[in-house]
Amino acid sequence: MSVYGQVERVDIERNPATGGSLGIALVGFGGNGHAAAKLAVEKGNRRKMGPASAVKIEYDPTGKRGKKKIH
Repeated sequence: MSVYGQVERVDIERNPATGGSLGIALVGFGGNGHAAAKLAVEKGNRRKMGPASAVKIEYDPTGKRGKKKIH
């Protein structure tokens, strides 16, 4: 994600019972975060990143939509 902007934080969401990854990461960009997030959605959505299959990137400035998917 750093190719799109300065990554300020990454929260890997985990299953509370097993500790295993849920396959969801919440990424916060610093600096001009809005522009970086927009670029990530435009250029990174559905791209293969590392061993993962094509990733889905959504812009969620408040974090509410991401948290709903987790709970």
